[in-house]
Amino acid sequence: MRCASGAGELLRRDVPGVASASRALTGAPLEHLTHEHVALDFAGAEEELGAATIDAGSLASPESLEEFLEKEWVRSLFALSVENLRELCVEKERERTFQLFEAYDLEGDSNISYERLAAEYGIAASDVTNALAWARREFRKIALERLRELCSSEDEFLREAKAVFGWDAQ
Repeated sequence: MRCASGAGELLRRDVPGVASASRALTGAPLEHLTHEHVALDFAGAEEELGAATIDAGSLASPESLEEFLEKEWVRSLFALSVENLRELCVEKERERTFQLFEAYDLEGDSNISYERLAAEYGIAASDVTNALAWARREFRKIALERLRELCSSEDEFLREAKAVFGWDAQ
């Protein structure tokens, strides 16, 4: 099973910089919102800034902004969970298990297979299967624990788990 709910895609995305965040929030590049040279006198600066108009039609809708924030929240939850899994693998001396998980579930190589990983690491395909099963189980545990910490009630946790993972967490 590849990453649930597009987690691989979410994890591969860079954290947006100022310019891309500006575009996501307003639909316009940052250059349209600022000037390189703003007059130091108040009247001149006000005139220059007033000339920088924003087309209301280019602003992101509340729905697309909500969708953007939701995706970033899930990406952050998954990224932190992946980092916790990496730390757990180091602690338990299972670095190869994390490397297999990363290669198969996170990197997005459509040509990857258990057999190819087994050949690359010089292990049996059944060892790849077992390692990935352990890593996925631990990843789910970690992600659900993080999600539970963020929720104020059991009902909220169950709703969020279903929204994020697409299944009931009971």
